[in-house]
Amino acid sequence: MRYLSSVSRLVKALARRTLDSLGLEAIRRQNNTYDISPRIEMGEDYLADVRYILGGRAKIIFDVGANHGQTMLAMAATFPHAEIYSFEPDPEAFLRLAASASRFDLVHTHNVALGSQTGEAKLYRFAMDMTNSLLPKAPGTEQFLADPHYMEEVGATQVNVDTIDRFCAEHTIKTIDLLKIDAQGFDLEVLKGARGLLDTSAIALVYTEVCFVPLYEGQSLFPDIYNFLYERGYRLVALYDSGRRLTHCYHPAGDVMFVHERFGSLKKPEPRIALGPIRFLW
Repeated sequence: MRYLSSVSRLVKALARRTLDSLGLEAIRRQNNTYDISPRIEMGEDYLADVRYILGGRAKIIFDVGANHGQTMLAMAATFPHAEIYSFEPDPEAFLRLAASASRFDLVHTHNVALGSQTGEAKLYRFAMDMTNSLLPKAPGTEQFLADPHYMEEVGATQVNVDTIDRFCAEHTIKTIDLLKIDAQGFDLEVLKGARGLLDTSAIALVYTEVCFVPLYEGQSLFPDIYNFLYERGYRLVALYDSGRRLTHCYHPAGDVMFVHERFGSLKKPEPRIALGPIRFLW
């Protein structure tokens, strides 16, 4: 009996290892049968997760804080038929964004900041322009940077500020499939400017940068963003490792994705093949 038990454990271990290598998982049912189906994993590639949740289709994408268009290019490659609206307030970065977007008919670039209300604001400009913000840097920010020179202030400029709700009303945009925000500490203000759409679940997915320590003065932190979205029916999909543990063993910042609970149910696979007590689903 001991020998048979050892063989049984070995066979089960080999079966689990084989299924794992194939990206499959086995679920034991009450009647001692097994369902084998693709394993659902999220948190590695946010665009792959967006594609899965939306069923491979995205019509409207907002890219807030587009910088030179790095994220826009990845979005356009993943969703070539989607209308992408890219927003970048810094005039110099915007020129590079517009140049990158010029070969895409469905990418629309706007040289404006987004926030909780319309008007004008001071944009603080730093040596690394992807850290530019409508907020000044917080004291001690340099301790979280691989090179403190990255956030050396090099100037400031006045920029126009719009809100997502107002912009969508003007452009007759009723829904957004993916709202991506990288606003350097101003992310919650951007979300507040989309309150009308968020309150009616007109935005399916929110992918945003979050901070766990203050990098900018007066900025929102992860709990603020989490609570704001949770109150509106949005649930956490994953925290995406940004590789920003450059100076500390903990995360100073990262990227997270939320989905409205209306869109958050996993797609149930259907039985396709049955071999005795084993069913294969996909």
